[in-house]
Amino acid sequence: RPTPGNATVLEIDVDLAAIHYAEDDLSAAERHVLDQAEALRGAEPRVAAAALANAGRCLAQIERDHARAEALLREGRELAATAGIELVDVPWGLGMVAQAAGRAEEARRELARALVLARASGDPWIESQCLARLAAMALEQGENEVALASSGELARLAERMDEPGDTAIANALAALARLQQSESGAEADLAVALANLRTADSKSYLA
Repeated sequence: RPTPGNATVLEIDVDLAAIHYAEDDLSAAERHVLDQAEALRGAEPRVAAAALANAGRCLAQIERDHARAEALLREGRELAATAGIELVDVPWGLGMVAQAAGRAEEARRELARALVLARASGDPWIESQCLARLAAMALEQGENEVALASSGELARLAERMDEPGDTAIANALAALARLQQSESGAEADLAVALANLRTADSKSYLA
């Protein structure tokens, strides 16, 4: 194994974790992200922060041990501040942790910050994940116009990315908001969007 200061460890373990996640081997995915964090704890703050933030975000995303995910993310945030950087994985992961814990305002605040960082770095995939979660939380709060705005942004992003799964989830979220407003045709639109979403067959969309 490379030395703790070698960023190659992070790149390799991120790839392995993604493979295991795609194969539904969540225990292996969890093991790899935690291995990566431990391997790089002794690295320079910038590298260690990235490893901790990635590990915490991955645990939050696969819904494994939210308490540990939050601890890793907060440690990563402190190290990143020491290095004078801000990592998108931190607010993204903390937003997911807070959402799972029912801390809606905190979740929305963190995800909104992650959205800003994702846009600044030109990462449309993270942007789409944040928009979907923000729209879903707006729906839960009965904020249908906010949900429609976020789902509309997601739909436009999905079109640029040519991502049918993102398009389907944007349409489903929009249809749900319209259904809550008792709009005509919303129920039929929702059925179509859900069928398209199942066809996309993606865990990240169905989570």
